[in-house]
Amino acid sequence: MEYIAPHELIDETPWLFNREFDKGSPPPAYEGAPGNDSLHVWIWQGNPEGMFNNENPNVGQNERCGENFDPDAFKEQFAHLYED
Repeated sequence: MEYIAPHELIDETPWLFNREFDKGSPPPAYEGAPGNDSLHVWIWQGNPEGMFNNENPNVGQNERCGENFDPDAFKEQFAHLYED
């Protein structure tokens, strides 16, 4: 599960589950999207690296995004969130 706080909606980095969100920019697949702070939580799949670690060595990229993940369709679906 990924909790996301877009930079344009927050004044300071949020906290959840007694953890500060990671500060960051969108990954390359989401180029043009505004930056955001995020907190990743592995609640459905055990993670030997820790529940709050961004990456899980037991889960491949396609499993994280879905085999049919289409970054352009994702950006189009959520474009209204990034309009001025």
